[in-house]
Amino acid sequence: MELKFGTAGIRGIMGPEPGLMNNETVRLATLGVAGWLKTNHGDGGVSGDKDLLVVISRDSRNNSLEFALETARTLEECGIRALMFEEIMPVPVLSFAVRYLKADAGVMITASHNAKEYNGYKLYGATGGQVLPEDADVVQAEIGKVSEEAKTTQSTCPHVSYVPEEVYQAYLEAMREASNATQPIDGDPLKVIYTPLNGSGFKPVTETLAADGYDLFTVPEQEQPDGNFTTTGQPNPEFPAVYRLALEYAKEKQPDIIVATDPDCDRVGSMVKTADGYRLLSGNDQGVLVLSYLCETRDMSGKTFISSFVSTPLADRIAKAKGMNVEKTPVGFKFIAAGMDRTQEQFGYAFEESNGMIIGQYARDKDGVVGARLLCQAADYYRKKGSSAAEELDRLNAEYGPVYSKTIDVVVDPSLPKPETTVTEFDDGSKVVVRPSGTEPKVKYYFFAPSRSRIEDLRNTYGV
Repeated sequence: MELKFGTAGIRGIMGPEPGLMNNETVRLATLGVAGWLKTNHGDGGVSGDKDLLVVISRDSRNNSLEFALETARTLEECGIRALMFEEIMPVPVLSFAVRYLKADAGVMITASHNAKEYNGYKLYGATGGQVLPEDADVVQAEIGKVSEEAKTTQSTCPHVSYVPEEVYQAYLEAMREASNATQPIDGDPLKVIYTPLNGSGFKPVTETLAADGYDLFTVPEQEQPDGNFTTTGQPNPEFPAVYRLALEYAKEKQPDIIVATDPDCDRVGSMVKTADGYRLLSGNDQGVLVLSYLCETRDMSGKTFISSFVSTPLADRIAKAKGMNVEKTPVGFKFIAAGMDRTQEQFGYAFEESNGMIIGQYARDKDGVVGARLLCQAADYYRKKGSSAAEELDRLNAEYGPVYSKTIDVVVDPSLPKPETTVTEFDDGSKVVVRPSGTEPKVKYYFFAPSRSRIEDLRNTYGV
């Protein structure tokens, strides 16, 4: 299999063979990154008077530490300074660190929400956002220039430098400043169950939610790093199965909300309490709930709301009604990050349907830490108004909708060509988007319709 730098760098099953994720693959990718940096900036760095600098982080997956060390050592051999986080650290902290340290790039060793067999290599540019396709193409071209000898040479550089602790503390401060509640969090505390799904979110999310004064319980079996994700299966907070243990504890704890983050803590998922139990919120539900909460508690008029074209139009309607500017982007948070770069201080809030969101200017990727915080704030706010998160979502759908949505993933043969992206709109306001996944052998179907029955009709029409 040919190594290709794609939508999110490289992601694949781990193994010793060429084309799989292993030290040789990581070294080759890093040599391509080094070539890209030197092509863009020369040996003198961005400003011409400093060494090139790359920040490296990793999550809890098997081999992530080994791959991160290989990345750092290969960069150092290429004459590029590397700083690595000493412990596992989420994607948003890496994105922040690139900006805070004025680095030229960042690398995150992760396969995000994929199954335990996977790992990957995400590349970030100097703004802290994942690189856009044109930069990924340059990296791929540089990989093609690597000699056979360089491909198989093992890194011997013993020196690895670490990111100072102050960077993590600065992240926490900047994230909190961007997302501090404008309404006081007092009185009877919100009850929260949180699970990091054995990933990198445990430390920053628990520190944040505990400092906010919530009645917080963390699922003990899923606190510590576990690259096999023994208790979760595929650690994707979009999947109902990952909440199995949390729901067991919920029988006793009776939380108002259950929150989960994926291994690299860029995605956040949640279940909210209803009269009948707990309701799993989709990424669209979460995005709409937080958007409504922000518009009710802050002056968002004139600010820009950004989402991808496969995110629910319900959010666009709410944002426009509240005086916000609305921008739509292609799928992938790197395009939202580019929109944040364009709008700067005018930027207000962004989310994507695949369970990612951000507020503020401190980072340029989706942030599961700030997502967990905003979801808890919203749940607490509506609870103290005598409502609930679930009831608020129903109210918003009745007032601005109805818009029902459903996303279906269909696994396809990776050796076959994937279909082109298509968008089909119908006279009744329904819309169907079909697009190939950029990171997995899947085709994704996005359905939007004014009723649940219409969603089912469309699914039957498309045979999924």
